[in-house]
Amino acid sequence: MKIFIFAVFVIALVAYVVYYVVTSTDVLKFPLLPAYLSPVAPTGSSGNNPPPVSPSGSSVPRTPSAPPPQPSAPTPTPPQGFTQADLSPFYGKVRMSSVTPPSYYSGGGNFTIRADSSLSGPADVDGWRLKGNRYEVRIEAASPSMTVGPVNQSALILRPGEELIVYGATSNYIAQIRNVHLNKCTGYLNETYKLSPRIPEQCPRPDRSQYMTFSGGCQSYLYSLGTCDTPTPVKINELSYDSACRAFLDILNHDSCYRRYRSDADFLQSGWRVWLINSLQFDVNHDRLLLFDRQGLVVDEYVY
Repeated sequence: MKIFIFAVFVIALVAYVVYYVVTSTDVLKFPLLPAYLSPVAPTGSSGNNPPPVSPSGSSVPRTPSAPPPQPSAPTPTPPQGFTQADLSPFYGKVRMSSVTPPSYYSGGGNFTIRADSSLSGPADVDGWRLKGNRYEVRIEAASPSMTVGPVNQSALILRPGEELIVYGATSNYIAQIRNVHLNKCTGYLNETYKLSPRIPEQCPRPDRSQYMTFSGGCQSYLYSLGTCDTPTPVKINELSYDSACRAFLDILNHDSCYRRYRSDADFLQSGWRVWLINSLQFDVNHDRLLLFDRQGLVVDEYVY
């Protein structure tokens, strides 16, 4: 009996020593449960996971994830018969917005080129070509010796959002000028150059406070004038008895308007008008038109 009690005592003592060594030292640490019985954190609960620890014991900051890649701009599709290498830097940014074929009988015709507002800067379209199936035309500015104010400019600079309309000559009209860069005052030029078609008339109208002290006859005549109308020499002579009226009538013209308003932020307007010395020879029924820049690269295609 004493031996049995002694054996139990020894076993208990050994068990206590083993327990003490395992729980109070790092020498014999090992998992007390199999791995498949150990508790596992639920997947996706990253907020409960402790941050990684460096060898020194300090927390290592998590590396932020990279932002998702941005989609690249779509590759433009070249017109039939051309490759990507044939496309101009202006392709998709300067477009042909309309075409009017020439007439069987009188010729003429016109086409419009428009610069998108997304264009990063102005485009000089002088020397660009428009080629049809059997005919082509070159867009050309005037020579420097011909330049007079907004008329006959030697460079055709198309700003973002502007348009350039090119008119072919007709059998009953040949333009006296080559081009006009539209502004607040160019409407006065319709009568000076007998332009056909007429360019927009958006001249600033005189305010009544400027002439309400003039004679009744002068005021009536000023009321009758349309936007951008220039007083005729005959009418100016008729009203010459009113010196203030006469002086006022003398400034209702393009040059005086230009000097007064040229510094306005909105002085330049919707673009250009260009007249050719010949009619357009594109097909009167259907044609494929290709616009090329000065380097011979494709800018746009228009089929009608």
